[in-house]
Amino acid sequence: MNRDSSPLLFCAAVLFIAVACHPAAASPSGKATECPVCDCPACECPMCPSTTKEPESVSPSFDRRLWTVVHVTDGDTIIVTQRQPDNWVRREKVRLLQINTPEKGQPLYDEAREALKEMVKGGEVALEFARADEESRDGYGRLLATVFVEDTNLNVTLVRMGMSAYWTKYGKSRKYDVAFRTAEEEARAARRGIWQLTPGTASE
Repeated sequence: MNRDSSPLLFCAAVLFIAVACHPAAASPSGKATECPVCDCPACECPMCPSTTKEPESVSPSFDRRLWTVVHVTDGDTIIVTQRQPDNWVRREKVRLLQINTPEKGQPLYDEAREALKEMVKGGEVALEFARADEESRDGYGRLLATVFVEDTNLNVTLVRMGMSAYWTKYGKSRKYDVAFRTAEEEARAARRGIWQLTPGTASE
């Protein structure tokens, strides 16, 4: 035998053994069983699609557990309670985000408070926080939230009713900026609530 052909024969033998022992050849179905990412034969490494778990979904900012309204302080503040899993009752004062209704003694204070009372008369509301999974509070310790009764955004509704301007002193709404601006434009055009007052008295 020609010596020059020995390396070729050796390579051919190694290749034959590798193919014969490959997991795809041993699979009854004839399908490859190696990992398409890293070629591990047992598909047990952390990179394998067959063993990696789907990432847990990010908790939404929307608190889908309902809260019970126990008191309406004014047009932009309510007190709510919620029974916790260990059976204690959590009580929070909630300040509605992006609105600033008239204070006590100012025109339309009573109207704004009554409007909010009417909207929450069913007793149960849902809270949505500005950032996902992160409750925030104002300087008075009040929980800051967008308040919903079913699918109705009460914060935007109060602006549409003319009970408040779209209040952006601490920044615009991340999610509802367009809704707030549209609601304010509608209230202004119809001269509802604060927009029927003399210039400079709107709660901006």
